[in-house]
Amino acid sequence: MYLIEKEVDIDTLVLQESEVQRVKWATMDEIFALIDSGEFIPYYKSLIQLLFDMKGKYGAHERG
Repeated sequence: MYLIEKEVDIDTLVLQESEVQRVKWATMDEIFALIDSGEFIPYYKSLIQLLFDMKGKYGAHERG
């Protein structure tokens, strides 16, 4: 698993329609609410928490 921090303009992303329906920026709590409502893939919330906890730490790198 890799976590790369990078500024991205999501309006310029090219989505693979077979894999991604839509994208948006969201906080951890927003993602949890989306999981609860069934609008987000039902990941373990602890995994989402881990990704947010890793931000800026533990080898997470910003690539230019």
